[in-house]
Amino acid sequence: MSLTRKEYAAMLRADFYAFAERCFYHLNPTDVFVPNWHLEVIAAKLHACMRGEIKRLIICVFRSR
Repeated sequence: MSLTRKEYAAMLRADFYAFAERCFYHLNPTDVFVPNWHLEVIAAKLHACMRGEIKRLIICVFRSR
């Protein structure tokens, strides 16, 4: 399946996870994107906010050393 440029742009506007992955490759062209559960959860919660199902959302991300 191949997408036209317009279809791809529409997908990136509608799907935050796809947008985040595309941003990663744009900013880090030589690295490998490693999908993980927390990225999927963040994308799902942001999508629920966009649909109006969640009115208030705080996402805290901590980096452990």
